[in-house]
Amino acid sequence: MKRTRLVAALAAVLLLAGCAEIPKVGPVGSGPTQVPDEPTIVFLPNPPSPGAKPAEIVSGFVQAGAGNNFSVAREYLTKAFAARWRPTAGVLVHDKPWDVVEKGKQALQLDVQTVARLAPDGTYTPSVQSRKLNFGLEQVGGQWRIAKAPDGIVLAQTVFERRFKPETLQFFDPAYKRLVPDVRWFTTRSRPTGSVVRALLAGQAPPLQGGVTATAFPIGTKLESATTASDGTTTVVISVPGKDPARQVTDRMQQQLLRSLPAATTLRLLVNGRLAPTAPELQVQGPAQVPVVYAGGRFGTAQSTGAVSEDSVLGKRVAGLKPIAVTVSARQRLAAVQARDDRVAVVTPDATRVVDRRAGLIDPTLDQLGWTYSVPKDDPTALDAFSSDGRIHRRSIADLGGSRVTAMEASPDGTRMLVLVQSPSGGWESNVAGIQRDQSGAPIGLTTGRYPIAVPTGFALDATWVDDSHVAILTGQADGSDTVTTQQLGGLTSPAGRLSNAISIVGTSSKSDLRARDNTGNVLEPSGNVWQNVFPATVDVAVLAVQR
Repeated sequence: MKRTRLVAALAAVLLLAGCAEIPKVGPVGSGPTQVPDEPTIVFLPNPPSPGAKPAEIVSGFVQAGAGNNFSVAREYLTKAFAARWRPTAGVLVHDKPWDVVEKGKQALQLDVQTVARLAPDGTYTPSVQSRKLNFGLEQVGGQWRIAKAPDGIVLAQTVFERRFKPETLQFFDPAYKRLVPDVRWFTTRSRPTGSVVRALLAGQAPPLQGGVTATAFPIGTKLESATTASDGTTTVVISVPGKDPARQVTDRMQQQLLRSLPAATTLRLLVNGRLAPTAPELQVQGPAQVPVVYAGGRFGTAQSTGAVSEDSVLGKRVAGLKPIAVTVSARQRLAAVQARDDRVAVVTPDATRVVDRRAGLIDPTLDQLGWTYSVPKDDPTALDAFSSDGRIHRRSIADLGGSRVTAMEASPDGTRMLVLVQSPSGGWESNVAGIQRDQSGAPIGLTTGRYPIAVPTGFALDATWVDDSHVAILTGQADGSDTVTTQQLGGLTSPAGRLSNAISIVGTSSKSDLRARDNTGNVLEPSGNVWQNVFPATVDVAVLAVQR
């Protein structure tokens, strides 16, 4: 077997590379002066050299796929295959040099270690995987050309991050009360307005489908034009099948569009040729950002001195359970509590109802519709849900995967579930699935389509939502040092600092509001890369509550 190693110099070449348009979208319609595209570096790939060997042809073809268009890449293909090859079928992203392995003169294999894949609809999925891509060659006029190859292109991660950027589409929760983010990646060469609107009309990513989220745009809605002027005024012209939509529907369309188009300061929406009335701004009130704790036998908000201001509605009932975990919703006047004896209870102002007495339960979680979720550590198939009054019990609505559950937490908007499990091999896996519900809003399962979450090497301790579109993973090491990493759903990971001896982490509304509790009862917040105590060292916090 003959192996051709891609030289390290290729990495420097690829830093100047352009990239394919996935999804393939460009300027849409005509209108006012467009906001200029960001400046880009143009990479002009080399065409095949006369007499090039098969391995050189494959290497040159892969490099040419990083060009600003695919005309040069197609020169490496036979005429028949060039007409069939679909470069926009996806992007494989790698962070290490790849190898070309000769399986014979006319059969070669590209060995590449990928870190992610970009689908044609712009959804980005982390995927650390060793892939083998097969190529078939034949001679045309005495020159080797590729007659068989996978669709799509291969890009170095550094190139991908220069040539693509994320945009956040917005869909509604099923009650049309909150917007739910759906991150997609677009080429920096595409006009963002038209690209985003087209993707919005095409619908949700798989974890948000199946009734998890909703859209105001009816099936069959067509984009006629979309432009953004230099003053930020965006004009979107769409045609909708059937009769003109009601005012409530056009309001929701505008709310989706405005939040999906960050460059738009003013929106003009024309539906079937008519200018829609300006929509009111969608108002969402999040939880208070002050920490909620159980400390010194009291449950409530913690002051800067460490004193606890007891929750006047739920405080006494929660404290009476001597909790070891709490998720509380001040808006719903409701809490999901795990007591010291491991029982899970639903707490309301007038009652404490024990709903789950199974052994070995993990911390329960609570969604925006008042449902409490509970599962035993050692049985990921037994996720149960309980109504806010504790009277309705939905049994085993989903399999969380893995062999042991470490953590789960419903998203702030109540549409998705973050799960951290230990795999049968002993490692850790994390993902976010959509919560499926029946017409009454009762949970009936989790979507099979999920956002994979990267779990760093070490001992996974906890996971939490940072905000509606980011999650955080707390990972420990044998020496007591811990790291926090955050990840955008459908996006990239980033470090969030180091701390020591942490055992839990909770989020509120942003990365700066992340908090962790260590094994001595200290509560810590990030300050740059360092986490610092929030309260005096004499304060012993037994529970740092999740707020919904």
